[in-house]
Formats: sequence, C-alpha cells, structure tokens
Amino acid sequence: MQSSTNREEVEHRIGLLLSLCADLRLGGRRVWIRLDSNTKHDAFHEDYPPLEEVIGVDKDDMAEAFNKKGNTWRKLFKGFGEMKTGFIEGEDNNCVFVSVTSTEKGVKEDVIDLSPVGGLKMDKEMMIEVKSKLKAARKLSNLSSRPKKRPKAVDDSNISTGTSAKPATTSTSTKEPQSSKDGAPLHETCRKRKAQGEAAQISPSTACKDSSKDSSSVDKTSIAEVAAALRIELNMEEVQREVMAALERHFETANVSIPQDSDKQRLACDVLTELVSKTKTGTAELTSKTIDGKQKTRKFTILPERRGKPKPDSTKNKWAAYEGSFNLEVKHVKVQLQVNKDETSTKLRSHAYLVTPWVLLQMMVENSLLDNSFQASETWMHEDYASKIVVTYNVDKGGNDIINSIRLLNRRNGNSMDFTFPIAMVLGPVCECHEVTGKTIFDKTKPTQPFLQHLAFDSYLSVTVLHHSQAQTIVFLPTPTQERLQNRQLQANLLDESVEAVDNFQFAPSVSTTGGPPEVEIPLDAASVDFKFVTKAGDCSLAEGLQFVVDGTPVLSLRFRKPITLSAKSDAEVLIQQVMGFGSNDRKAGKSNHGRDRLKLGNFNVKLWERHREREKAAGRTDPGPCAWEPPVKRVGEFCPIACADRYATVTVGGKISLSKTAEQRTNCECLSVYYEPHLIEPWQKFCGEALHDSQGLITHLFNHIRKFCHKLDLTQPFLQSIKNALEEVAVELRRLALSNRHGDSLVAGLHRESTSMATQISKILDEATNLASKRDDKIAELENNHSSVNDGDDDADLVDAVNTEALEEEVNKLNERINKLHKDAEELVEKQQKHAEDSKYGHYILLHKGLVSFESALKKYLAPKCKRARGFLEFVLNNAIELFGGQFMAEHSGFEQVNKNAMKALEHFDNIAAAVVGACEGLPIEEEVRTRFEQFQDLAEKEFVLLKMIKSQDKLDPDEFEDVLLDFVLSWRKTLPDVDVFNKLHFIFEHYPDFVRRYQMCGRKSAESHESVHTFISRIKDMVKRMTSSEKMCSTVYARALANLKSGMAESREKDANRAPGKSGKERGHYNVSKQSSRQDESEFMAAVFGETKDVEGEDEQFIDLAEGGRIRLKHKKVYLYVKTGRAPDEWVRGLVKLNLLSNVKIEQSKLALH
Repeated sequence: MQSSTNREEVEHRIGLLLSLCADLRLGGRRVWIRLDSNTKHDAFHEDYPPLEEVIGVDKDDMAEAFNKKGNTWRKLFKGFGEMKTGFIEGEDNNCVFVSVTSTEKGVKEDVIDLSPVGGLKMDKEMMIEVKSKLKAARKLSNLSSRPKKRPKAVDDSNISTGTSAKPATTSTSTKEPQSSKDGAPLHETCRKRKAQGEAAQISPSTACKDSSKDSSSVDKTSIAEVAAALRIELNMEEVQREVMAALERHFETANVSIPQDSDKQRLACDVLTELVSKTKTGTAELTSKTIDGKQKTRKFTILPERRGKPKPDSTKNKWAAYEGSFNLEVKHVKVQLQVNKDETSTKLRSHAYLVTPWVLLQMMVENSLLDNSFQASETWMHEDYASKIVVTYNVDKGGNDIINSIRLLNRRNGNSMDFTFPIAMVLGPVCECHEVTGKTIFDKTKPTQPFLQHLAFDSYLSVTVLHHSQAQTIVFLPTPTQERLQNRQLQANLLDESVEAVDNFQFAPSVSTTGGPPEVEIPLDAASVDFKFVTKAGDCSLAEGLQFVVDGTPVLSLRFRKPITLSAKSDAEVLIQQVMGFGSNDRKAGKSNHGRDRLKLGNFNVKLWERHREREKAAGRTDPGPCAWEPPVKRVGEFCPIACADRYATVTVGGKISLSKTAEQRTNCECLSVYYEPHLIEPWQKFCGEALHDSQGLITHLFNHIRKFCHKLDLTQPFLQSIKNALEEVAVELRRLALSNRHGDSLVAGLHRESTSMATQISKILDEATNLASKRDDKIAELENNHSSVNDGDDDADLVDAVNTEALEEEVNKLNERINKLHKDAEELVEKQQKHAEDSKYGHYILLHKGLVSFESALKKYLAPKCKRARGFLEFVLNNAIELFGGQFMAEHSGFEQVNKNAMKALEHFDNIAAAVVGACEGLPIEEEVRTRFEQFQDLAEKEFVLLKMIKSQDKLDPDEFEDVLLDFVLSWRKTLPDVDVFNKLHFIFEHYPDFVRRYQMCGRKSAESHESVHTFISRIKDMVKRMTSSEKMCSTVYARALANLKSGMAESREKDANRAPGKSGKERGHYNVSKQSSRQDESEFMAAVFGETKDVEGEDEQFIDLAEGGRIRLKHKKVYLYVKTGRAPDEWVRGLVKLNLLSNVKIEQSKLALH
C-alpha cells in the first residue's frame, strides 16, 4: 500500500487535472475526469490513448508541470501498466476516465487509498500553490489563464439529475487530440514551441513564490471551485460563505464538481438541502437572479451519477439519509372520489395527511425563533392579543390537487411559499366539492379536521422553552377547554428544582386518546402554570422535557422533540402562548345572501353611516339622517350555518325533492343560501373575506364598470356603424360577384363560364401533350435498345434493324412535332385567357371576390355577440392602457382579469389610463362627457388604491384611520356607481372588514398569497417524484421535501446568512438608472405587412388595394379591414397614449393592436 503522503500527492495531481480540463475545455465539448476502481469497467478495453494525448499536452511538458520526470509521477499508482485512460462517447457528451485497475480483493482497499487521509483543510498558502500549478499547466498549453465565458456543461446535466446516459461507444487511440488555434494538435504545438525556446518553463516552486507576492488577488469564488475539484473537505460555514455566495451574490463561477468516491461528507447536508430548497428542484441545476433581473444559470454537480450501487458513505446516500430524517409521520390512503363536476365518474385517489399536524406547528415556531424572524403578536396586531401564536390555514384546489396548508403569521416576511407547509393533500385530478373534502381533509375520524377546528376556536396553548440558541415548543390542549375565541393569558414560571427521569419516571404520550395533541388539565380560572425541567437520569445538564405544575400539584410531563443542553437554568425562558387560527380562503358564492334584496342589505355599514353623519355635522353640512339600510343577518343562533343546513334539509327532505323557482328563492332567504352542514365552523368574528382575492375582485369590478361605460358610448359612435354598413355593402357586392346566377344577375357568371371554358381547353391540350410525350419516351427507349443490340455478322438482321430504327426515328419526330404544336396552341389560349381577364375585368373581379369573402368572414365574427374585441375606440384604448400600465390580462374567465400585482399597478397608474382614454376622443362631441366621467372614475380609483394598500398591509392598522379611508371609498363608490348591485367582495369590505380590523387591528397579514403559491411548489415536487411506483413512497417524499426548511440546521443557516455583514461578498452594484426608462420602453424595430399596392381599375370610380395574403378590397374599407381582420386600430385612437410621452415607438405600435 502506498504511503499517505503519496496518496495525498495523487489527490492534488488528479484534482489539478480535473480543474485543468474543466477550465481549458479539452477533450470535446466538455471533459469530466473521475477515478474508478471497478475492474469490470475496463476489462474489454485495452487500447486507450495515453493520458497526455487525451488532454493534448506533451508528456515531458506534463511531467515538468507537476515537478516529476518522465512517467515517475504515474508510478504513484500501484502499477504503471494498470493505469488506463479512455473516451466514452455519448450523443451529447464526452467523458474522459482515469481508471485504476486492481484485483477484486483490493477494490475496497484501493478506494480508501485514493482518498485524502484525514481530510485536508484549505488555507491561503495552499490555495496560492494550487493556483500557481494550475497557471503553469495553462501556460504550457498556450491558452488563456481563464476563459471569460464557459460553455454549458452538457454531460453535467446527466450527472446531476441522475438520468441514465444513452448507449455509448468506446473509441480507441484513433481519437484525434484537441487542436490549438493554428490547427495543429496541442501536443505537437507544445513540442515545436519548446524546441524553439518559446514555451515557458515554470516550476511549481517558482510559480508559488511569484504568486505568493500578491496573495490578496486570490479569487474567493475559485476557492470553492478548486477546493471541490481537489476533494478538500470544507466546514459548513466555509461552504455557506463560498458556494452560496456564488449563487446569491452573483459571482462568475465555474462548474463545481464534488467527486463521487469521496469517503467523507463533502458538503454539509443542511447546505445541500438549502440549495435544493431555494431552487425548488431536485437536480443540481441552480439559478440565481442578478440585480438587473436577468437570469444566469450555473451548473453544480452536487449529486454525481454513480455506476452501480452507491456506497453507504457516499455524498448522495448521506444527503438522502438526511432528507429522510426529521420528517413527520405521513398517512396515505386511497379514497374513491368524484373526478368531474357532473358526478358521473369516481376513481380511487391518493389522500395523504400528517398524523400529528400540531408537531408541524411546533417546528414552525421553533425555526422562526432560531433564525430570529419571530415577531411578537402585539407588534402587528391588537395589544389585547399579546403573546399569541397566530397561524392561517387554507383549503384550496390548485391545478389537479386539493391542498390544506398552514403558515405562521409571527414570522417576519413569512408570506411566502418557502414558509407555507402542507397539512393534508388530495392528489388529483379530482373534483373540488363538498363531498370530496368531506371524505378526505374534513373527515372527522382523521386528525386534520379536529386540528383545524381547534385552531378556528383558539383552543390550543403552547409552551416554548428558549435557552441560548435552543428552542423547543410543545402544543397542547387545555382541559377544560375555554369558550370559543376567549382571550386567555397565562403566566409561565420556571421553578429552580428539576425532576430526574429515573427508571420509574414516565412521560405522557405525545398523542392523546382522542388522536390529538396532549391534553393538560388546567382550571379555567388559573392565572399561571409552573414548570420543572425533566432531566436525563444521571445528567442534570440535559433537559428531556417539562413537567406541568398547577397549584403546586404536578399534572403531567411532556417530552421535548429534541433535548436541551442546560448551561444555567437562570438563562432559560419559558412562555405560554395561546394559538390563534384564521381561515385564509377565497369566499365563494356559497356564503352570499342569494334571494335577498341586496340593495337593502350590506350597501352601507351602519357604523360607517354614523361616522359619515358625524363628519357631515363637523363640516357644517346637512345631516344625512339615519341609515336607510338594514344591517345584514349575522350567522348566529337560528341563522348559524348548522341551523340553516338543518332547515334546508327539512324543506327539501334531505335533498330528495326539487323546489320551484319561487320556493327556492324563499328557502335561500330563510337558510341564507346554506345547503350543507359546514365541515368547519368558523366564528363570524373572524370572518372578513380574504385580502388577496377581495382586492383583485374589487379592481376587476371597477374596470368592468368603466368598460361598460366606454362600450355603451362606443355603440353610438360612427365607427361601429361603419362596420355594419361595410358588412351590408360587402354582402351586396358578393352577390354581384357571384360565380353563378343562382341568386340573380351576376357580373362575373358569364365571364367565369368563358374563362372556365378556355381553362378546360387548355387542360385538355396539355393532357394530350402529356400522353404524347409518354408515347415518345417509350419510342426513344425502344430506339436505344435497338442501338445497343449486337448481331454477329448477320447482314439480313442488320438490314431489318436499320429499317426499324428509321421507322422509330420518324415516329419520334412526328410525335415531337405534334407535342410542339399542342404547346403552342396552349400558349395561345393562355394569352387569350389573360387578355380576356384584363379586357373584361374578370381578373379584378376574382381578386375582389377573394378579398371580400375574407372580409365578410371577419366582419361577421367581429359583430357576433361572443366577440370580446372592443366595439370602438374608447373601450379599445381602455383595455390596452390597463394592460400597458398594469400588466397582462389572464386568459381565464372573462379574459379581462389580472393577477393582484398587475391589478394594483393598473389602479396606481389610473391617471395615465384616464388621460389616454380622454385624449382619444379629443375634438369629438363626447369629449366633455368622457372627461367628466373619468374624473369621477379617477377619484374612485385613488381612494380604492389607498384602501387596498391598507387591506394588504402586513403591519398593524389603526381602526379609526381604516374606517376613515373606507368611508371615503364607500362614499365615492356610491357617488360614482350608484346603481351597481352589491357583490360578495364589496359586501365583505362594507360590512366585515371594519369590525375585523377594529377587533384585531390587522388584515393583510393573513392574506393568501403564500397559500396560493404553495400549489406551484407542491406541483414541482410531484413532478420530480412522479416516476415512483409506490404512491405511499411518493407522498412521503413530497412531504419530506415540502418540509425541508424545517429540518435540523436550516434555521441556523438562515440566521448566519441574515447576519452576514453587507458588502463582504458579491459584486459591487452599479449606479442606479435615473433616466426615464422603464419596462414600457422598447427600442426594437418593428414591421407589419398587411396590404400591397393601391390599384386603379378602369371603369371603377373608387380605388382598390391588394392584400398581402391575396385578394383585393376597396380602399375606403382599409381601416375597417385592418381592425376586424388583424386587430390593428387606426392611428388616431392612440393619440392619447402618444401625448403621455411615456412610450417608445414600438410600444405605441403595440398599443394599436387589440387584445382579443
């Protein structure tokens, strides 16, 4: 066996070769060198090229670069003859292997020997030495020291994703070495330049001395690169600083390759988990965003592909083991569920859920405390609810799946899918209906429904222990349970004495007899609870749990998930906090007041009306009098959801009879549109709608009403009438240009018959010429056969052949004359047909007919009731301005809805939208009406924007300020849109938001952005594991990766990253762009070709214009044709946008195109 020093030296050399080939891009499109101790791998390949030839460097130069003579450096291996190199050629990649063969018995020993002994540590001196040797090797090959841009590593994609490579062929020594710039092989070039004295001879020691003079020039990013290439183990902090800096601080990094045969864990598992978690992908292809928003993709071969079964101590297996650890128990069942809305099909679908969802809540609190992102509840909600753990839960369908997720509101900036976790899920396709959710998520025999119900009632309490950098939380249910929504405050006292967990000591079960969290008996009038640490037997410095002491009597003891190491008990802090849960669901029509007079319900909040009266009196204006609208019915007592469901079931006999329209309206009014008993009872005090969907819906309704106003005015404008007139004219002209007289006299019918007759004659002549040409070709073939035949001195036979040949030649000549005559006749007929088309204008009529057919089809489609294209310039400019200043419309639903971010942006820039619309009607009779109306719309939009910003705010709200803003919006809404019916989301804002904000002083903190985005996260994970054959294993893996941010070590990593001093890593950013440039600027060229040349036709009073697609129309219909056929509006329609002086020429041209 070789010595440790030699083996370490081998590791340096192979690492340098790896980095050399990766940086110099040798051996094809991408080269990857690896060590392989598998004897079977190279059993049938004996003629590999030598290593020096493969990488294109002369053997002597290579030896000198590594300070070795000849092949002595290769003898560090067990035998010179046993070292092999070779290519494996794939369809998209080339790989170079440095293989060491040995006996089967020595394989395991060989692998150990070829690894660094004890693990090397990277320091500045070693880094300088590595860089100097690498530079020396680069100079020998006469290439630049570092390429500016590296090509994408094709083979790394297969290595990192674990996909199997396509069948490969192994080449031999006939493989050409890489060429230099002058075309000669690199090793030949090196020989020539060495002979001429041009090659630089730099020994490693000399290079080391030279490079050590400037140690400050060492690139931090290359440390991670070369260190990984050299298989040097880095501690977690160094990897976090270097590898994560390459991703998040936007260094220009090289490809980092972690060798597969490493005997130690090269990257900390929590760092690997964070890298994968940040990109939401299971591969090693990681994407980072630079400051300017552009994406740069780097390849990190974190988990290389292995041949055969991975070794137990490999990086891949260690990370897989880490991913499988610290996970919660997941239960998977198959349930027969509806898969379509008409209830005609059911299938078995997977339903997965956490057996102990309250433990997930404990982990969320602990991680937030450990990474210092936890915010006390009194800092962002009402002081009465101090020291609370607050969460939101959501049940929604995204894509094909129904997901029940939870998020901790105490986390700073936690409204993200990174900190939103699934409790239960139903993997689809499946129908989102009352029956499906009742059989799965809200099944009371499973733990999910009781857990959510206790969250809605604020029944749970939690005890948290903080000690230095350790945190443990226990969620429990106090018995007897307090009343719904009772604000319960308990004082926690940590006693000095502790309890030792001796042999007869028992902890209470972590799951109660009812299947929920532990139940602790605490009297309702208790003001405090005492606690004692339960320490490990024989080790009082290790706390394994807590003992609850109520009124001096120990109640029970609960075990921590992980023990806490105690340094001094006085440093420990214990808190008891009530757990509050808020639903964060889109409130659909199931809870609206169908059948009731909406103009009398919810059109104005009574408390707001009193505030309005006070405001009017203070301003010296007339008192508007008492509120004329009735307050809505609260869902309590006889109108609670359960009572309403029972009443509806009684009327319909359990749904067995159908009601008439009148009876159904009366029943809906009596039952408040509740048809089924709700799966989850949510107190009405917590109900206020949902900020994300309510704000988006309110903006959409406002724009829809503005669009209706514009549409109504457009119907009275000349443009729409011109389209209708154009359709009538086109229909009349098409009848006049009909190719038959079936519908009356036609100008074209007779001309068409004449032209068709000539075309038929031409076709017959050409067919006859084709048949004669076929006969002629047969004769020519027969003639050639006669010429090729040979008669042996038979004069009579020769005479007969001569006579036959003359006859065949004569027939061929006659056929050629006949064919030429037919072609001449056909040409004369074609000229006659063309002259006929020109003299009779038949050609013009045919082109006109073709253009008018296309024009008529576009007109009918545009005037159809289902067409969404704007009926005039007002609606057109409004739609385009909303999309231009806000964002793209979604294709779903009406086609005029935007995501919340874009809708808010459009509302913020409504002044530009209004200016564009008003500017479009400048000089028209309706200009003043439009200007007045849009001033009202703009006032409403400004007040709505201020209100929605408060609704979506993550900070504490002042209820008085909120009600003032809401009152301004309500008064402006009623003034601007007095006849608009009260829709659900407007009702929520009028009636429920004021009471909710006054009670809790927060609103947007519980919005559903993260719950909506977590569907995409789960979908990506499902796509990674979709090939798993076991549904149970697939669901367990989905949960393991979805909860990755809660694993051990992740919170500490986030805290270190957050506490990193700014400016210590990453590139220095440039100057801010203060010029008037934005996403609305685009200086690209544009072109559009719809029309051809303008034509004057003899005998016609009007001009015509040719179409690029073929055909012709009258010039007067050009604008109408452009709009109905291509969606391009006249230039004068967008003059309001031009006057804003905010758009480039391309954006102006783009704004002339209709959206639908």
